[in-house]
Amino acid sequence: MEAKAASVCAAAAAVAAGFYIYFGPATPERKSNKRGLCAGLYNIGNTCFMNSIFQGLASLQSFVMWLEGYCWEYGEKKEQVRLGNVLGDLLKELNLEWNDDEAALTARPLIQVLHHHGWVITPDQQDAHEFFQVLFSTLEDEMGQLPAVLDFNRIATFEKEKDETDGSAVHRNHTPVLRRCSRRRSPFRGLIASQLVCKTCLTKSPVRFDGCDSLSLSLPPTIQVNKIGLSIEDLLRQFVCSETVNAVECKECARKENQQNETKSTFVKRLTIGKVPQCLCIHIQRTYWHTDGIPYKNTMYIKYPEYLNLAPFMYMPAASSPRKFRLDVPFPYSGASTPEGSITPTNTNDLKAELGQLLTSSLLSSFSFSRQNSETRTRTVYRLTAVTAHLGDVNDGHYVTYRRFEPSNSSKPSLWVYTSDDVVETATLDQVLSCNAYMLFYERCPAGFEFEPLFDKIDEEVTKNFGFADDQD
Repeated sequence: MEAKAASVCAAAAAVAAGFYIYFGPATPERKSNKRGLCAGLYNIGNTCFMNSIFQGLASLQSFVMWLEGYCWEYGEKKEQVRLGNVLGDLLKELNLEWNDDEAALTARPLIQVLHHHGWVITPDQQDAHEFFQVLFSTLEDEMGQLPAVLDFNRIATFEKEKDETDGSAVHRNHTPVLRRCSRRRSPFRGLIASQLVCKTCLTKSPVRFDGCDSLSLSLPPTIQVNKIGLSIEDLLRQFVCSETVNAVECKECARKENQQNETKSTFVKRLTIGKVPQCLCIHIQRTYWHTDGIPYKNTMYIKYPEYLNLAPFMYMPAASSPRKFRLDVPFPYSGASTPEGSITPTNTNDLKAELGQLLTSSLLSSFSFSRQNSETRTRTVYRLTAVTAHLGDVNDGHYVTYRRFEPSNSSKPSLWVYTSDDVVETATLDQVLSCNAYMLFYERCPAGFEFEPLFDKIDEEVTKNFGFADDQD
């Protein structure tokens, strides 16, 4: 009887919390001084995971403009893009400069729209990245996005819009296909390229492209990490490392061996970034399961830069590559080795070892980047706009976001602010970069944005130490 009564009380509490989320008061106690800063967001029942994502999205000006443009274009069908309209309105308000010390907003209308789409937002602690996926899954449903999977055999080229300078990398001829309004593609939508190569006959399968709205990067076991720690470039480098796939049918091997039956071979699979997005979301997977089956949170600090380049991790057809070989560097674990099946040019292992000793991981990433042509450089440089962190353990905690805020006076530089629900305070870049990040938001720098002094310094360093010059035909 007591157990039944406890269950009834728990259910009643959950229902009450749900009613609070949807219909509760909109004026809780205000805490922070927001004069001249952006507004905060009320916590209406464990909604910090949502608030942190909204603040992160608001920092991405190109995403806010894309939402506004799309909703204007389909204004006569407002009911069909309800989430786009409500989200766009909320993000625009979060970018206003408030002189009211008590300025804060509520996301309740957006929760109601998600409920209309069939999503149930419970009052329990939720995951911020999962909510990010819910948002973009619903936006995709509303806006009729491109298919999630594109096959290389069905694509002549990716369309290059006149008003875009994206990182599309695959060309077979000059006939454009899939001609759709670029505004309908989410600025977060990128493409991951995957390809299989037979280790026996070196036959390559057609490149497969899968759409994604965020990059989820795994962390290694803490005990395997050496003293210098890891950077986001290290996680990206591991993401594109080759892996071995066994027992794959190879028709070319069967043909060469004059066999009619299937011939199973070992293949090497490699993932790269096939098309860079305008807005980049990186998710650091911090939850892991111990041998006892209990989930734990990995609190390892991952270093990340204010400016990030993705060129070293891009898909590049061999015919268009300006380099004669590609450095393929694994995690800087103690005693780590290149994963089985990695395709590594001969006579480069010693070179990689020397590079690892002489250059930091960020410099190494920039070295690979500096070998690219100038057009690629301008299309793959990103600037950090927001960092979301989770405070607490795997079962409980709180989400906060550091974000860029652009003052209404365009002559003022952008500010970094710390947001924790309705608390908004100024922050420094050092505070932002020392944060134990769970999600990172980057925005692609405009065309012509150059780091030539950095490139020159890296090229000089590499030439000095290794006698390299730009590859000559």
